[in-house]
Amino acid sequence: MLKRKTIHKIITLPFILFAFGCNAILGTDDISIKSSTDSAADTDTDTDADTGTDTDTDKDTDTDTNDSGGSSSVDTDSNTDTDSGTNIDTYTDMDTAVCEPFQSRKCKNVLGNCAKGNETCLEDGSGWSNCSILPETSDSCELDDDANCNGMMNEGCSCTAESVRSCGPADEGICKSGTQSCIGGTWSSDCIGQVLPEERDCASEIDNDCDGVPDNNTDSDCNCIPGAKRSCDPYGKGGIGICTLGEQRCVYVNGTSTSDWSSSCIGAVEPKAEVCDENLTDEDCDGIGNEGCNCVIGTEQDCGTNVGVCEYGSRSCEDGLWPTACEGGIEPGTRDCNSSKDNDCDNFADNITDDVCQCENSKTRSCLVPGEQGICQSGTQSCIMANDNSNSHWGTCQSINPAGTELCNNDDLDEDCDGLVNEGCECINGNDAQCDDGISCTTDTCSNGQCNNIVANSKCLIGNICYDNNDDNSNNTCQYCNAANNQKGWTTRDNGWYDSTNGYCWQVTPNAQPLTYAEADSYCTGLAEGWRIPTVHEAITIMRGCQDGSPVSKSLPSLCTVTNCSVDYCNRVSGCAMGCPTDEYWPSQLEGEAGQYWTSTYSDSEQSLLWGASYSMGFVINTFRATTPTMVRCVH
Repeated sequence: MLKRKTIHKIITLPFILFAFGCNAILGTDDISIKSSTDSAADTDTDTDADTGTDTDTDKDTDTDTNDSGGSSSVDTDSNTDTDSGTNIDTYTDMDTAVCEPFQSRKCKNVLGNCAKGNETCLEDGSGWSNCSILPETSDSCELDDDANCNGMMNEGCSCTAESVRSCGPADEGICKSGTQSCIGGTWSSDCIGQVLPEERDCASEIDNDCDGVPDNNTDSDCNCIPGAKRSCDPYGKGGIGICTLGEQRCVYVNGTSTSDWSSSCIGAVEPKAEVCDENLTDEDCDGIGNEGCNCVIGTEQDCGTNVGVCEYGSRSCEDGLWPTACEGGIEPGTRDCNSSKDNDCDNFADNITDDVCQCENSKTRSCLVPGEQGICQSGTQSCIMANDNSNSHWGTCQSINPAGTELCNNDDLDEDCDGLVNEGCECINGNDAQCDDGISCTTDTCSNGQCNNIVANSKCLIGNICYDNNDDNSNNTCQYCNAANNQKGWTTRDNGWYDSTNGYCWQVTPNAQPLTYAEADSYCTGLAEGWRIPTVHEAITIMRGCQDGSPVSKSLPSLCTVTNCSVDYCNRVSGCAMGCPTDEYWPSQLEGEAGQYWTSTYSDSEQSLLWGASYSMGFVINTFRATTPTMVRCVH
């Protein structure tokens, strides 16, 4: 605590000088300037800088001039107090001490460990001693230690003593995290208690590889759960006829981390040749029993005919075929043109008129009169019967008919009686040979004097050339004969584009999603007859983008380059064949992404690898694996 003292002064000139000197010693510490009033009528001029209160005991007036006032003001006047009497000025001031001697307190204005020390007031109260705790050169790695007192704890330490933290894998599946301890300011290298991932087991319900999914979750690695079974149908006819489905099992592949269905199908029954048995068994599993069999072995049937006067015989089936011999029955006899019976068993009465029995006995008909032209020669003639009635014909013609119009019939009549037979007729009705166009696939007939050349079923006639159904156009493989659609012209294949630069027909729209090689092969062959996966040579012919705008051929143009290949890639050596330096590697007519596509050419180095084409980069490479899903564009 600060001490206060009282000073009594006699106001004389020496006092004035003393007072002025005191102000210089006290400075500005807690200075206050006051005005005093004497009871006497005298004048006192004061030039000091009082910091206390002046008290006059004489009865005069004391005037203090040029005093700036306030608790911290300084009297700067140069006037001299003049006091005509004798008085005593009593004055109280603050001491210059800053603390009470030997007082103790926590250290001020320090950080870290130093703030925990104490400092003591000096004996004269003028200040505080040094702090009892001084800064050290560095911090220790004990918890919350700031020995160098810079406000940063454990400076230079990776960790603090007795600290522990988690380490190792996350708690997922069988994996467990461990702990590390701080030793000497550094984390220990051991991770105590951690459980690390193990190899995946496709048959396990546990997450052994700690990827957040049970090991037996099916995906591209674990295609199935080992030990599982499923039906399989290697012949595509399971459940039809004698054919049955087999069983396929899931097995491990390359350890426990991969699995797939076995290639063998156990217990499947395959199709056999059809047997013409009486129970109609479907041995070839096409849904039809005994197809291709004329008869069931051991059965009998009627033979011959029961038309007219004839009667059936009988025959027995041998090896699924009926014999030609017919036993028993009544065979056809000789025709009698006068009989209403059917003696020749042709389902017509014998006396019906035709080329043999041209007329009935005693009948007459119109005929041509000799010497006349055309139908103008028409008259009548009578029927003449053979002695045994086996045939009949017309006798001599009598009478005349008027002229008519040419009918182009095969009777060589001149219906218009102009002396010309069938003039204006392209052909004679019934004389189909006149309409023969020399083309093997047409049926030539004459009707109403005009030739009709009808193309046979399952044939196309294009440019006077016959093509079988599904035959390709040699000038455009995307065109083919489709007799059901157009027998007189080519039909364009659905989803096909013909590349005239190489003669190949390409599938415009590729498969919708990536396929393995086996799936791609099945996809292409399943489109229609003739579609397949392209070879590597065929695949590059649709690469475009060379500087001259031409397609890449089997022997790469000089404007394109071969990279990492010792010889032309057409020899299918290891490495890749680069296409061209742009992204436009195929014609605009082809849809789909310009990505990687299958070819059917195997690598020379390994049969499990195939050449593939990358149309986005313009190269082919022989590292495509048959089990990796890839796009395919089929060729015809």
